[in-house]
Amino acid sequence: MTPLKITMMLHYYAIAAPYSEHNLAHARSSAVHEQRQELLTDGMIFQDDGRESGWGVTEKGRAYVDALLAIPLPVCKWVIPS
Repeated sequence: MTPLKITMMLHYYAIAAPYSEHNLAHARSSAVHEQRQELLTDGMIFQDDGRESGWGVTEKGRAYVDALLAIPLPVCKWVIPS
């Protein structure tokens, strides 16, 4: 999963507004279009004209975001160098 796809998933999960509504060049870019299509093809999002963003998150997408949220923060571990 690319950083852009993760950003888009978190956006569609948590924000009702259209993705990148304040940066239209980015929102209309081929990268966003292609990666949104991949999320759609992978069953992570669905088109929903009833939502302001035009997209909803599937149960599979929700499970993915829940997994991201459950990842613990990294911790520093002291080791003896080789």
